[in-house]
Amino acid sequence: MKMNKRGQNLAENKLMVLILVVLVLVLVIMAIFRFDLINRFKNLPGYSYSQEDKLIDYTKLTDAQVLDLFGKPVGQFKIDGTFGSREYYIFLFENGNLVRTKFYLRGTNIMGDIYIDEWGLDDKVAKIDKNFVSVLSGAIESLSEPQKSQLVRLDQSQDIGNNQLYKRVAK
Repeated sequence: MKMNKRGQNLAENKLMVLILVVLVLVLVIMAIFRFDLINRFKNLPGYSYSQEDKLIDYTKLTDAQVLDLFGKPVGQFKIDGTFGSREYYIFLFENGNLVRTKFYLRGTNIMGDIYIDEWGLDDKVAKIDKNFVSVLSGAIESLSEPQKSQLVRLDQSQDIGNNQLYKRVAK
């Protein structure tokens, strides 16, 4: 059975166009849901923004200004190099010293998840969305001390940059 060469080429062309259209649609959908496109558009020429908004370099602020804007320092994300680990663990301030907790970060400090290191049975206990830490419901009750009090201290804290965690104090 012979096939018409022109008909075969036409079918191959339709198939290639269909594959390309599906690929482009998948890439567009991934870009919409995976990337923060609005922040990427801010860098393009012609983007306008509110003149009242100001970028603040927190490293040039006084301690009183940092306390007023962000609250008090809670801790930070640091790579813990023990046993060859490359995870960002959460270190909290206790009596003026940074103490490593069993909590570690998967993802980024802008959007990620916080897990507790429990011998291979790691449970997700909090999430980070737009630099703010939110503890998952039921996560605190399932923990024992000192992890319970550490997680309470992490709740509603904010990464202000350079992996520094701050939390607003109630006035």
